[in-house]
Amino acid sequence: MRRPSIGGGAWILTGSDLSLRKGSTGAADLPSLSINTSARATVNGVPVAIPTTSGERQDFSWVANMKEICPDCTINPDLFASQPPSGLVVARFKLRSGNLFTYSVARIGTKVTPVHFKRLDGQGDESEYSQAIASWVGADVEVTGDSIDLVETMFNGDPGRTMHLTPDSNGVIEMAVVNLPAHTPPITTSNPSPGAGKHFELYYDLTENAPAQEERLVPFAGAASTLGTCPDVDWQDVHPQSVLWSDLLNSLRLNAGRGPDDRTLCPPMSNYP
Repeated sequence: MRRPSIGGGAWILTGSDLSLRKGSTGAADLPSLSINTSARATVNGVPVAIPTTSGERQDFSWVANMKEICPDCTINPDLFASQPPSGLVVARFKLRSGNLFTYSVARIGTKVTPVHFKRLDGQGDESEYSQAIASWVGADVEVTGDSIDLVETMFNGDPGRTMHLTPDSNGVIEMAVVNLPAHTPPITTSNPSPGAGKHFELYYDLTENAPAQEERLVPFAGAASTLGTCPDVDWQDVHPQSVLWSDLLNSLRLNAGRGPDDRTLCPPMSNYP
C-alpha cells in the first residue's frame, strides 16, 4: 500500500507469493537482506529481558522464537513448496532485500514488560523463555532508481498482479502487510494487561512434532517466575513517534500503541536461529 492521500491501492491476498523487484531494468539491484540482531544488550552473556532504548527495541530477537518455546518443533518444509498445504498458508512475502527489524513490542500497561509462555489451562510447567515480545516487524528497503514493483505470483501457477510504486515528496514508499479480522471491542479499556495470546497455538500447526493442542504454550502478560526483576522503562520511551510515526498505519488506525490489537497478545513467530 501507499499513503491513501497520494494514491496507491490495496490487495486482498489469497494463494499469493509476493516479492519486491526494482521498478526499472536500468536501476541497480536492490540491496541484499539483513536482519538486525546486534542491537540487544546482554548482561554476563545473557540477553536482557526487555529493551531499554528505541535502538535496542529494533533487534529482531524480540520476535517470539518457536525454537525456544518448543525445542522439539521444527518447521514443516512443505510450507516452502510452490504449492503449500491447503488451509495453512494464505500468502507468503518472500523478502530478499532491506533491513528486517522489530517495529514494536507488545504494549502491556505503560511499561515495557516481558511475557511468559504456558498452557491455556494453567497445567504443566511454563517455559523458562520469558522476554518482551514483538507485536510488529518492519523492513527498511532502500529503493534503487525511482520506483519499486510489488509482484505477485499464485500458488496454483495462475498469472498474478504487479503494483508499481513511486516515492512521495519525502522519498518514502509505505507498505503494510496485515491481517484485518473483525475486531471485538475490549470489555474494558481500563484493563492494562491484554488477554492471553490464544491464537498463538495455531503456529504449532506449521511445525512437525507439535505437541497436542491442549499442551501448547502460548503468551501471557508478565514475566516468568524465574526471570527476576526488570528495569523500569516506559513503553513510549522505546517507541518514540519521531522514529515510528507512519502516515499509512495511522490512517489504518494501526500505528504503534494505537491499534485494536493492543488489548490482545498478537505476536508474530520466528524460527530464525
